[in-house]
Amino acid sequence: MNDLEIKQRYFPVSMVKAYASRIYGKISKNAWHNWRSWANVPKGAMLITFDQFCFIAAIATLRTEHPKRELSRSEVEQLANSLDLQTSIVAVIEFIDNTGAIAGSDAITALQIRGKIVSLRSLYRKIPAFSLHKFYSIEYLEKLLA
Repeated sequence: MNDLEIKQRYFPVSMVKAYASRIYGKISKNAWHNWRSWANVPKGAMLITFDQFCFIAAIATLRTEHPKRELSRSEVEQLANSLDLQTSIVAVIEFIDNTGAIAGSDAITALQIRGKIVSLRSLYRKIPAFSLHKFYSIEYLEKLLA
């Protein structure tokens, strides 16, 4: 998959938050709400654009470097548009795509894309140790639900 295809996709908010958490550490609810509003992510949105993904990753990076300093929008935009940050995000997305790994919270959507209609309740029933916070192979989940 080339960079242009990745930049035109939408990404689950849970994936973006997990990526930002790897950079920053535990993100408080208030901080996450502020970061989402800075990136112009509508309230309740489950999917976000690549540009919003980069913007949130840039905020996490700058917050890690300067926890107490006030950030300027232009500073965040400059980092979000930098080739280094975008290249690292594309590399992570390609790795996840190649491994078929998905977060438990995205399992229902991923399975529906592959033609399996399943509810969260049935995932918990059929997979005793299922967790929304773990990562699973999509092929593994398909085999368990077959």
